[in-house]
Amino acid sequence: VAEGSEQVEFDHEMSVAGCNIGDSLVFTVKDTDVGDDSTAQDLANTTLGTATLSADLVKSGYLGELQLEQAGYNVQAFLKVSIEGKDPTPADLAWMAEVMAADVGGGKPPLRNSCKVEIIDAHGLRNGDWVGTSEPYCMVQVAGKGERYSRWQTEPHKNWKDPKWN
Repeated sequence: VAEGSEQVEFDHEMSVAGCNIGDSLVFTVKDTDVGDDSTAQDLANTTLGTATLSADLVKSGYLGELQLEQAGYNVQAFLKVSIEGKDPTPADLAWMAEVMAADVGGGKPPLRNSCKVEIIDAHGLRNGDWVGTSEPYCMVQVAGKGERYSRWQTEPHKNWKDPKWN
């Protein structure tokens, strides 16, 4: 968590494992109301907006702003992202088969990457707190894959209205 200055920037890049042709990415910006990044705590945290990047844009790559849905009444908020998509390699496809087999057996395979995601910034967010100000963070997840292997998130940011994660 960055203290103080509104000009703080995080250098936050993620490699999203198992993102293959035909997969969309779902971005969710939330306010850190409760604890760390466990699933139960994420459910309790206030959603500041969501956006989905289509499978075609994931594959071809994307640099730009996504308008956040469910951002609040009369709120226009945006999330800027950079995506380096690529076709899955045979190793990526083998990894996904291993993940699915390990899920059934309760194991955890090593991660293999097939999509690079950079969460750059957001702007126009509403304050999700009744008292004080929000500390937003952004999660990215491969649509429909479940969060065990396909969900990552940025660190919370003190600039509640215009966070810059870079």
